[in-house]
Amino acid sequence: VLMHANQRGAVTPYLTMICAALLRTAMVAHQRRGESDAVAHCLFQLLAVQPDAPEWSQVIG
Repeated sequence: VLMHANQRGAVTPYLTMICAALLRTAMVAHQRRGESDAVAHCLFQLLAVQPDAPEWSQVIG
């Protein structure tokens, strides 16, 4: 069920969670190939899609 944030408070939409999971999978695949530019690109997209992502601690800290 897709939900908008206004319908039930601060609920993360299901589609956003799927996109974040796919981006994390792509990051792992690019890391295994040694493609650092692609990893950075996926990380940037992940942080844009999911502002509360745990990866922020790696970027900020």
